[in-house]
Amino acid sequence: MTVNLLVTCGDSFGCGSGLPDEDAFEKSYAGLTAKDIGVPQKVLARPGCCNYIIYLQIKWAVENLTQANKPFVLITMTNAARTSWYKPFQNKRSGVSPTIEHLNYQDYPPYDTHTNRPFRRPIPVTTDNSLQSETLSNLDTFLDQDPGFVAWIQFSHEPQTRIKVLRDWVADFFNFEIKNDYDNGILAQGHLLLKKHNIPHLFMGWQPQFGDLLPEENYVAVDWGYWSNNYPDNRGTGHCDYRGHDLVYKEIIKKVKAQVND
Repeated sequence: MTVNLLVTCGDSFGCGSGLPDEDAFEKSYAGLTAKDIGVPQKVLARPGCCNYIIYLQIKWAVENLTQANKPFVLITMTNAARTSWYKPFQNKRSGVSPTIEHLNYQDYPPYDTHTNRPFRRPIPVTTDNSLQSETLSNLDTFLDQDPGFVAWIQFSHEPQTRIKVLRDWVADFFNFEIKNDYDNGILAQGHLLLKKHNIPHLFMGWQPQFGDLLPEENYVAVDWGYWSNNYPDNRGTGHCDYRGHDLVYKEIIKKVKAQVND
């Protein structure tokens, strides 16, 4: 199947977090894959986002990138302990579906103002930045930090009362196994959407239950915890270095090429 674009969906690993800013997209596993199959890369990934947002990235790609392109969609999944919500007073009216055209990209590297300007990446879509998506464990870190220390610009728009409500909900009601089943369901919906439109794609992550739902050609088991622990980046971000990305690229490239050359 002929393709002329690699679309990268996912979280921080899809953005090449941990690599030097100048190489984050180009030397990531996805950038190496795009180079190998000889096509440009379009990154929709954003650090810290949940699997629902990753599904919205897939949906946006199908709706907006297939008219003028023949894409291959490469999806890295994330941990289920993440969620999404709208910023204060920015809920959409009834009937308006969430989209990555609402997603807050501007507060996250490599799109944010804290990334060195020469290497800051343009936000991939036109967005009002009203939709937040975060790792739930970061709620504790934010609330427990020194009030004079501004480390979480992503939460600066949130009254602490709202964050405390969310943290209390997590403590009292959140169940990882239930949420993981929800995440597998929404990602399976992304797979069906791609299949319906005959778009070649590959999901990657450590989700054995999800892998059991998909054809073998569309899933590869990639444990980012393993690669990050064994090939840690030198920036201390909890991601992997050049070698780790290169090894992951080598893990996935056969399944990519099997669909591209089909």
